[in-house]
Amino acid sequence: WSKAQFLEVIDYAQENGLEFIPEIKLLNKVSIFFPGVFTSTQLYNYDTYDPRQETVYANHVFPIIDELAELHHSVYGSQLKLKPIKAIHIGHDEVAGHNKETQETLSSLGQAMLPPDLFLSDVIKLNNHIKSKGLRTWMWGDMLVSHEEYPVMIAKGGGVNGLHGSAYTDSNLFSKIPKDIVINDWHYHQIAPMFQTALAFALKGHQVLGATWIDQE
Repeated sequence: WSKAQFLEVIDYAQENGLEFIPEIKLLNKVSIFFPGVFTSTQLYNYDTYDPRQETVYANHVFPIIDELAELHHSVYGSQLKLKPIKAIHIGHDEVAGHNKETQETLSSLGQAMLPPDLFLSDVIKLNNHIKSKGLRTWMWGDMLVSHEEYPVMIAKGGGVNGLHGSAYTDSNLFSKIPKDIVINDWHYHQIAPMFQTALAFALKGHQVLGATWIDQE
């Protein structure tokens, strides 16, 4: 899309009472949002960029965040009288290696899953940059909870993708996620009467928004 087309979609959404929060597939799933963009030295594995490489942020990630933050104030955006966005969603769901399929892919390539400390450093770095733009950070919370911890939350497509017994679901990682980040607690196929994980995130000090999918119940 051109910038004009993109802004027209936002304008249409806002005219119909919707709030626009852009999601950028950051850190992982680079084959979706950044196909062919990163060099081999900028990748941690086939589907995750390397948070230790500053060029990842300077050359690719931060410019996109900056463009989204300023787009509403462009000449065309001003003509449409667009409301500025209040947050940017950084993705961070389903990190490569969270399930058997991606574990096998990593193994076949001789690669490893991104360790939790680098996951955390990326979240903190992105949140600091987004805050410098006067915006809030939203992110998916599935890597911070596991099926073993919440057995009532069904496993397949349940949004409980953290690896039980690893630092991805360790309380220390939980406690270090900045509290000003809004956690989007997704459970696309949830059949339990409540999102127990949403309560857990809230008790840790986060604002939480739940997300289902096509199953209305």
